[in-house]
Amino acid sequence: MLTKKFYHADEAIAFPTISGIAIHDIRNDVFYNLDAGASVDIWNLLDGTNTGEEILTYLYGKYDGTIQQIREDLTDFLNQLLIADLIVEKDDNCSRIEI
Repeated sequence: MLTKKFYHADEAIAFPTISGIAIHDIRNDVFYNLDAGASVDIWNLLDGTNTGEEILTYLYGKYDGTIQQIREDLTDFLNQLLIADLIVEKDDNCSRIEI
């Protein structure tokens, strides 16, 4: 999983809050709250240009913890975002078109 790149789903609208970032899934009108810290950093790095390994390296340089623990936490968080359909795996064989 960490060799892949991901980007935000078009239906996942993020906006800043006092405590971090809120994400509104406009498909089902569900809101998610990411508190400031690692989860917000990860969300901001999920722009389709960074692999999970690159995000892992960034987090390891910024936060305390073993590389293994950070890898497990990152993988768990990415899985949660995928299950909620808030991120999409980037297909390197086609480019994303911004309108």
